[in-house]
Amino acid sequence: MVDSKILHRLLFVWSAVLLIVIWQIPVSETVWFSANREIKEQRRHYTAEITAKELDDFIRYWPEYNNFYSPQNINASYKTELPSHYLDWKTRIWFVYHHLDINRFFYVRQRASSLLQILETRKRAEALINELSARNEKVAIEMVDLQKKILRAEKIDEVEFLIISSREEKLRELFRQYP
Repeated sequence: MVDSKILHRLLFVWSAVLLIVIWQIPVSETVWFSANREIKEQRRHYTAEITAKELDDFIRYWPEYNNFYSPQNINASYKTELPSHYLDWKTRIWFVYHHLDINRFFYVRQRASSLLQILETRKRAEALINELSARNEKVAIEMVDLQKKILRAEKIDEVEFLIISSREEKLRELFRQYP
């Protein structure tokens, strides 16, 4: 037969463990809900253009995401689906822990990649314009005019473009390492 003192001690230990568990649940729920609330508040201020802070957060967290959570290879199109629908619960917790909006994070990646391509196109167009401007041939002048029209046709926020171009090398390195 079990001694009553041992039974009381065992009951005391189990009740203490239960209280600790119960007290921890509200704390973790509060952290979870406050982080989610913060992310929802950020969503109210989103625009099509990305900000320097968003790009810096992307540059900071993209390698970590790829090293630990990338086996899912999310390639979602924002016109039809959202990347958050394809992530498991562990990855979602990682995003909330870092106070990042999942869909905006992948939007910043897509936007940065597109702007890098446009930056490369602009550089090539400007180099071609400089080369052709030295010629006085009619064809060369027409090509220069065409290249200038192409450059003006791109409707990109210049502030966003400056943000991308100032971080161009770092972004290119990131996309080479973690495509």
